[in-house]
Amino acid sequence: MLQLNASFIDGEECYSGARVRRQIRSPQGGAEVVLFTEIPVEHRPRVLIQMSHPVYTPGDYVKYRILLTDGLTKPLDKSTGSLPVTIALRHTTQHTVGSWVVQLDPGAVYNGQYLLTDDRDLGDWNLTATVDGQTTTKPFEVRHYSAPVHQISVEVDRMDMDKLKLNINANYIFGKPMQGTMTVTISGGDVPFSPIQKPISEQGKVMLLIPMEQIFDLGEDEFPAPPDVRVITVTVTVETSNGISSRTYHHTKPITVHPDNHQLTLHRMVGFDPEQNATLLVKLTPLSKNTILVDRQVTVSTQLWDEDENMILREDTFTRTVEKDGTAVLSVPTTDATTSVIFAVEYKALKSSFTVESSYNPELYVRILPAEVRASLTLGIASSHRLDGYVVVVRNHTGEVLDRIVIHESDSQESYFEYDLRRTGGLKNVHLFAKVNDGDRLVQTSISHEEPRLPSKSSISLEETNKSHEITVNTLSNLGVVGIAVYEGLLDWGNIDQINRYMMFNGSLYATPDEFFAEYANQVFITPSVKPDPSEPRSQLSEQPSTKFNQLLLWQHNASADPKFEFKIPAHVSQLTVTAFTFSSTTGLDVPVPIYWERNDVIKIHIHAPYSARKLEPVMVDVYVVNNRDRRINFLLVELQNTANEFQFLNNSGRIDAVKKTVFGSLEAMEVQRVEFLIKPKKLGPIVLKAIAYTLDDVFAMDETVLRTVPESELKTETIMRPFSIQGSVMKVSEKLSIPPMVDQGTEKITLELRHEQNQMATLPASLLLDPLVQADPFTMAVKASLTLDVLRMGEIHWPELDAEANAMVADSLDKMKGLVKPDGSFEIEGYRPGSFAACWGTIVAAKALTFAQPHSRDVKDSSGKALMDALAWLKGRQANDGHFCGGEVLDTEQRVEVTSQALLAFSSTGKHSWQYQTVINNARGYLRSTVTVLNDPYHLALVAYAMQYSARIKTGMETDAYLSETVNYALEALWVHKKTSPSQNFVWWDSPSNRSLEATSYTLLMLTSKKLLLESAPLVNWIKRQSYRRMPPVVTPDSHVALRALMSYAEHTTFLHQEYTAVVVAKDRSREIYNATLQRYSATHVLTLPPTTRSVSFTINGTITGTMQIIYSYMENVAQHRSRFNLQIVRYDESDMDYVYWGICVRFQPRRSLERTRMVTCEFSFPSGYIALDDSVEELQGLDEIVSVTTRNKETVLAVTFEEITVQGRCFNVTGFRRKRLDKVLPGELKVFDVTDPCKCWILLLCFAQN
Repeated sequence: MLQLNASFIDGEECYSGARVRRQIRSPQGGAEVVLFTEIPVEHRPRVLIQMSHPVYTPGDYVKYRILLTDGLTKPLDKSTGSLPVTIALRHTTQHTVGSWVVQLDPGAVYNGQYLLTDDRDLGDWNLTATVDGQTTTKPFEVRHYSAPVHQISVEVDRMDMDKLKLNINANYIFGKPMQGTMTVTISGGDVPFSPIQKPISEQGKVMLLIPMEQIFDLGEDEFPAPPDVRVITVTVTVETSNGISSRTYHHTKPITVHPDNHQLTLHRMVGFDPEQNATLLVKLTPLSKNTILVDRQVTVSTQLWDEDENMILREDTFTRTVEKDGTAVLSVPTTDATTSVIFAVEYKALKSSFTVESSYNPELYVRILPAEVRASLTLGIASSHRLDGYVVVVRNHTGEVLDRIVIHESDSQESYFEYDLRRTGGLKNVHLFAKVNDGDRLVQTSISHEEPRLPSKSSISLEETNKSHEITVNTLSNLGVVGIAVYEGLLDWGNIDQINRYMMFNGSLYATPDEFFAEYANQVFITPSVKPDPSEPRSQLSEQPSTKFNQLLLWQHNASADPKFEFKIPAHVSQLTVTAFTFSSTTGLDVPVPIYWERNDVIKIHIHAPYSARKLEPVMVDVYVVNNRDRRINFLLVELQNTANEFQFLNNSGRIDAVKKTVFGSLEAMEVQRVEFLIKPKKLGPIVLKAIAYTLDDVFAMDETVLRTVPESELKTETIMRPFSIQGSVMKVSEKLSIPPMVDQGTEKITLELRHEQNQMATLPASLLLDPLVQADPFTMAVKASLTLDVLRMGEIHWPELDAEANAMVADSLDKMKGLVKPDGSFEIEGYRPGSFAACWGTIVAAKALTFAQPHSRDVKDSSGKALMDALAWLKGRQANDGHFCGGEVLDTEQRVEVTSQALLAFSSTGKHSWQYQTVINNARGYLRSTVTVLNDPYHLALVAYAMQYSARIKTGMETDAYLSETVNYALEALWVHKKTSPSQNFVWWDSPSNRSLEATSYTLLMLTSKKLLLESAPLVNWIKRQSYRRMPPVVTPDSHVALRALMSYAEHTTFLHQEYTAVVVAKDRSREIYNATLQRYSATHVLTLPPTTRSVSFTINGTITGTMQIIYSYMENVAQHRSRFNLQIVRYDESDMDYVYWGICVRFQPRRSLERTRMVTCEFSFPSGYIALDDSVEELQGLDEIVSVTTRNKETVLAVTFEEITVQGRCFNVTGFRRKRLDKVLPGELKVFDVTDPCKCWILLLCFAQN
């Protein structure tokens, strides 16, 4: 079993961010397991974000609040002082729109807002706030959204073998039931479904009983086959009428249906080791909400198959009872010849099967059982191999217990681990480590739990005072900060808790997961973290509303512990919702349940209009009038006001510019009627629509909304991205913005962003680069210890114990290597590539190990340097005339390429002694250049590319210096043909036929980072991070730890790069400088909003930084001016006789759509004053095949040439004019081009030219 060593570091010895090592040993003498984690004694500050809405529309303000917490939900101690918080707004298409730094005091609230100006802001957004390295993210969406006036819901009430019972509710958003006719159709079943039409009851409800034979085709057999689960689509159409007009409302919902009222699914947990148990997870999900899973059993049949799948080794059948959550774990023993197990599971008529295959590498699975299954925290654990035992690391939210490590003895593959949940203070995540029985392999996995619920111990009250209302937040704790948000209307969710939590600080309370990883003397296998089952209902904390909340009426907070807010409810508001929060040092963040308020009016009205409309486009405005009393209103007037003359009334007896339109009628008791107004907007921008209803006895109601009138313009967006990597140098770029002159004035939006890293997804903390220091051969130990010292140096990590251990290992390795050197300077490693070329390979391995270790040697006699020089001298003597090494022993071309590349890397690493080997390096380069074209294995291509690129630091002064880049680029192009890419484009790698895919990808990464192509390097880093790049190589190899070296090289240019810089941004319009700004490493913002008139940008940066300069600009262009239909070019030729003038005319068609064509295009040429068409020119044009007709008129002063078609390639012709008389005043000529077959879309383009 596994047990905890006594060297456990307690909390008093830890400091904030300390790296804690825990040794876990096996009493049977197995190797040590070291678990690392970063455990802060004091919680690092984090921020919480509240948004005013989950969905916004263009023209809205994005309002938000930010609280500074202690890492949990309580304010920081005031002695901490103010902290800098970096706030950023990021758009999916515009990237970072804004970024700024604010100073936030403990217990204070930061209020901010951002204006969404136009359609360029549509899409998905993220608001992020970062403090002390902890980032909280809040997503929101911007889209065209007009709240529907209806709410239709479809719920499954009951489902059995005979019928499906549906309850359908149809209501208006203001709470009244809809009246009319409902039509229900179903698609996705086996048989055609006849629509069902029913009247809606007075309560707005309809109950439907749908026979199962209208969904499933059971056939006419006496014993029909059981049907499969179906996902049907229920479409509800409600039609309401009002006089001679009607409105139709639609709602669609998918429903999973089966006569047995359940869905049976099988889920893979882990593979299996032959002779061990094969496991599978069964999940039985009810399809209706009223079903309780008690004493449900499934029948299981299993078949064990051999490797060739031509013989069943064993069959078995048994039953298993599912737990209350509908899950059950199936487990069957296997034999040593079993390669796969087929599970066939049945529940009543439901059937499902799944094949579990054997797994050579160990796998681990952990899941958290729901609380209703077991009272305490229970983990279900399954593994593919038999275990010695496991270590459970339980992390919590409260901070009272930093973490708990529990050692559990287990010699089985599946077990349940129970722990008292009350002692954990709220489960955050679980890390599980297990050691495989009778082996030296360690396997680990993890699972995360949902965040703790926010408390709700306070309450809200709303009381009427003198001409206003007073909102009070009642709480028993000492108030620190109180904030409220008031919305018009009733929020469109039925679940108050979900609304409350989404609006009030839900989401990423713990945005950055705690790192906890294992390092082991032998192989560590990581099973990916368990993801939530997609069939599970989403937790209340993570569910996000898909619709916009109603209009925000009040957004306010009091920092003076005053729980009272004065609020005057607008006259047109009849319903509102009040939400609030409190933030104090005693209770932390507390969110009370929202309250609702409704005005007790006799009548109410509600305006419904589309989100936006074009100018002069007819728009239908519906005004819904509600009678809230139980008696008839005999006379009612409803009017839509137009006092600002912003729109025209249509269908108003010719009075289109009236200041109002009035409609009169009557209302029955509790009735809802719709009044229609047809209008046409006259201006661009927002138009306030205000409606009033009143009766003869002075009963009054009012409502208003906004109609947005948008121009007929097209949005254009362009991006300029310039990546760079400088170290103590200067880079300057100048960019011109291709903004045409004819754009909608003031619509230009130009931002410049300076990013510190090119790709944030490829992050490399130092913890991923530290290799475990364990005993091995001296060559591997030298490389391993040297890389560890390099990581400590680059990351500026203060770890004296590890530093001393690594230096001791370097010294020990050098002593052992010096004892293996032969008199001639060569090395021959026992058991490594035996044969005639053993000395060649051994010397290369030793030379590379010595180059890594020598900078860390503390030998004053520098004996290791002499050993390196002797080894290189021996290799130099083994170089053939064509440049390759060890020619007599290595005959295969690929082996020669590999030996030569590794030798070139060794010779290029000699630093100040490289001048001695210029001829050797030059000849090796020549050989690799001559052979790179015959290589096919990505490993050899990548190795050659990196060796040539790495040797570029040595200038030999010979011809090979000139074609280094050519060779590297050829290898890189060949590599890019063979690359493998994940569907998400986040992972890139190469598959090597020689089973060296990790090495091939690593050498490619080394080459890319040395060329500072960091943007292209990031996907390679992501792939390597998922591999066992720190594992102990099974044999000595010159590729030792190449993956780790590649990651370190990337981190040196990104994570460990100490950035200090000054950037100057200068913006100019078409003639002069209009903007100047300076950015530095600690500037408050790195996103600049440039003036709209900017047309060119100059960017100069000086210092050390790897990053990207990005300019994103957009503008609106009127569609009428966006593109001419024809492109004209006219050239006037020099003439020998002043009485003759020659013009060359070219006309080219510019289609707006892919299939658009022209027919019968006429070019009408009007000559300047005094000129007429020359007869010879007219006759020449008539002889051309592509011309349909040539005519003259107005006494030959106008020449019309008609083509059958003008294509995108264009038509060109010549025209000659003859000066008939001389005039003192010459009027210019003109050219008209138009499509005579389409007069509705006739395009006339004028081009003037004058005669000198």
